[in-house]
Amino acid sequence: MDTEKTVNKQISDEDKTAINNAIDKLEEILYPKMAIINAVINGEIPGVDIRRRSTFEEIMKALDQFKEIKKEMGKIVNEINDQRLIRLNRAYQKALVYFHSVEEAAQKNVPGAQEIYDDLKKYLPDESTSVS
Repeated sequence: MDTEKTVNKQISDEDKTAINNAIDKLEEILYPKMAIINAVINGEIPGVDIRRRSTFEEIMKALDQFKEIKKEMGKIVNEINDQRLIRLNRAYQKALVYFHSVEEAAQKNVPGAQEIYDDLKKYLPDESTSVS
């Protein structure tokens, strides 16, 4: 009987779809509003003048809202990036430990270790393959 705990390590197709739908919804809401703001700022909408105080205040309020959205989205992006780097670093460190164990076994002429060592050596930079 397999006693290893099963942990879902990947985002399910259902969750990927939900995330992509959320991104599509953000684009659907935000892109037209950004286009309108750009058109107002560029003077492309007849009768709407950015120099009018009310128009200027509306644009500034909208830009502040975009700033808040960007801040919240930035938190998510930063967390994803941070977690990815942390996990990659840990995986790399564990791979190095394994590599050095195999390297030591190869130096001691353990049967089959040299072949594994030679295979693993192809995937690691030269400076990380020396045992300290």
